[in-house]
Order: sequence, then structure tokens, then C-alpha cells
Amino acid sequence: MFELSKAKSSRHHTTTHRPASQTTAPRTSKPKSSTSKPHKGTHATSHVTEPAINRAHATIQGFDSGSYTATISLARSPDTTIANVPVSRAISASLLTVGATAAVMFFDSHDSADAMIVGVH
Repeated sequence: MFELSKAKSSRHHTTTHRPASQTTAPRTSKPKSSTSKPHKGTHATSHVTEPAINRAHATIQGFDSGSYTATISLARSPDTTIANVPVSRAISASLLTVGATAAVMFFDSHDSADAMIVGVH
């Protein structure tokens, strides 16, 4: 029904020579595929890991309004107290009473002093 002529097919395979000034730069980025992982950014090197932020419930044992720090005992180990834990200034001092339950964020899982009280409930 349809016939291709050899003249058309031979014309398809011909190439033209471009001067060096008109050549295009080689493609440096990979084409995107639907199975690729999300982009993590180019500023971080491969040995950098994101810090592990842990959270815990604690009971307030004391509060110092001058330094805006508290002494707390963790719900997971009530016998252990941590002193001088910074408290978010967004929390009113009237909420920081002895016995109140607090939400604590630990920014370093190896250093319990690197924490902050971020909420009271």
C-alpha cells in the first residue's frame, strides 16, 4: 500500500558538517526519570549527615525566670534530672510551673545538655 523510495531513505541518513563555532556543547546533566531519587542539593558533601533530632516528654522540676532555663526530669527515666535546659521565649513563664509536662527537643543524641523546651501541655 505505502512504498518508500530509496531516494527518501538515503536522504534521511545524510549529515551536514557544522563549523566548530556552531557545534553544541555536550549534554552534562542526566535526563530525569520517574525512578530517580529526590535532589539533595549540591552544597553538601557525601560525608555530611543530617542531625538526628529527638523529642521527649519531661516534667518541670524548677524554672529560673532570669536565665529562662528549667530543671527537668525525663518521662522515660524519671530518676535523671537535667539542669539549665533553655526554654523557648514563646512560652509564658506562668505556664512553667513545677510538675507541668513539657515537650523537649534534643538536638544532639549524645549530649543531653543540648536540648530545649519547646512546649508545655
